Amino acid sequence: MQLNGRKVIITRGEKQAKSFAKLVQEKGGVPRIIPLLEFEIAPSTKRVQEQLENINKQDWVIFTSANGVSAFFHHVEKLDITLNHHVNIAVVGKKTNKALEKYGFEASLFPETFDAKHLAEKLIKNSSTPKKISVIKGNLSRPYLVETLKENGHLVSELTLYETTIKDDQTEKLLDCIKNDSPVFITLTSPSAVHAFMRSMLRKAFFVNVIFVCIGPITKDALLGYGQYPLLMPSQYSVEGMVEIMCLYLKGDVNLWKNSQDIAD
Repeated sequence: MQLNGRKVIITRGEKQAKSFAKLVQEKGGVPRIIPLLEFEIAPSTKRVQEQLENINKQDWVIFTSANGVSAFFHHVEKLDITLNHHVNIAVVGKKTNKALEKYGFEASLFPETFDAKHLAEKLIKNSSTPKKISVIKGNLSRPYLVETLKENGHLVSELTLYETTIKDDQTEKLLDCIKNDSPVFITLTSPSAVHAFMRSMLRKAFFVNVIFVCIGPITKDALLGYGQYPLLMPSQYSVEGMVEIMCLYLKGDVNLWKNSQDIAD
């Protein structure tokens, strides 16, 4: 399966975009990295410090992104805190677990479907009694995971350790990629990326030859909140799945998502 020289706009942060771009190139696509979001380590407040000092008293520590892993270990190393290996770790997916492995840890639980809903379901299923849980998150993280765990009787603390901000200087780059071209794939890996894209393109000439590629249903729903657009969504919620679904589309094996229903063959 190949991308046949098709342009693929990668909107995630530069560090994460590089591996995505490599996958696109390997399949014969032309990646254009236009980051719409920036990630920064959140300040180490007194409350954050107190929570991290008690991290080894938790039954579970949950990481919902690779950014959360990096931010967590930045903070604990700065505070000279060591995460004990007896603490259970759960992650949202394989990429987050891979980021964790760089620090010498491995998750004992992650869902087969890489999203917060299935992570919550699996953790609840594996916990017969209420647990003390710390959720490592960013400032724009959805509340679903924390709320669901609390509703099921768990004692949940939230640690907001990184901040996501929208880059407001990418409009011209986006327009330059989109205009006067054969169909362009625009990849969106989070609801925040959707909102950043729409904010950048507000009141601009719109998308004639654009196909959006959403990493999963939450991102897809965020896009559809702005209207009906031609889009693809993989069954495997990962950048590998996104590359695969683009290749399958160009091969003619899947159709676009229409009227909020997947009509893939």
